[in-house]
Amino acid sequence: MELTQLEDTFVDIGGVFLTSAFDLRERMEKMKAIVFVWDGVFNSGHKDITGGSSYSVVDTGGIDLLRFGFFLANKTMIKVAVMSDTDNSLCLQLGKKDHYDNVYLNGQDKENVLRHFCNQHDIHPDEIIYVYDEVADLKVAEQMGIRLAVGRLSSPIFVEYMERHKLADYISTCQGNEHAVREMCELLLTLLDQHFNVIDHKGKNEENYHDYLNRKALVETATNKTAGVVKLESRVWNQF
Repeated sequence: MELTQLEDTFVDIGGVFLTSAFDLRERMEKMKAIVFVWDGVFNSGHKDITGGSSYSVVDTGGIDLLRFGFFLANKTMIKVAVMSDTDNSLCLQLGKKDHYDNVYLNGQDKENVLRHFCNQHDIHPDEIIYVYDEVADLKVAEQMGIRLAVGRLSSPIFVEYMERHKLADYISTCQGNEHAVREMCELLLTLLDQHFNVIDHKGKNEENYHDYLNRKALVETATNKTAGVVKLESRVWNQF
């Protein structure tokens, strides 16, 4: 797909490019990992009494297509991490079932989580695609190679702030509970120029898809519940 057509396709559904597709395609050449915030990205942000929140197979199917597309384009597996700010059993279940490289739980300190991830895989922040949705993500987002933000109708001022300070490269039209992850994955696949190849090869169950599945099955999921824990300093308050 021509890049002008790519932009038109995603702008027509309501997506916002703050960085041109031409620049993003160049950046894609050096990307080695994708990190997803969980809460508000895979879902609406609602949590149950245990602090858990769910996901959709529409989104996880998009991640699988993206990983396959990256495999077709580069003959390597892109690193995948998800992080939740709670001890989320569904986040952990998905990460292990789909052989993501890392699952971070209790990840309120996102800077430390990303530092841990980069050190473990010998990756620089500018080699990471970061998918996020909230104010707490901005300090991390400004360091990443490609920043994809989930759009929310309820957050027009936040969206304007991201646009003004260039803290995102693309803002989705879909909200977290509307399959924003799938939208982001299809955008990245098109930037890789693998958008139709993955459909052809997976749909026809061809040999290279089996090669990808075999490689994916070898990925062992590392789980971390401490890297993102915020350590509060004790303070002695002066009495009046």
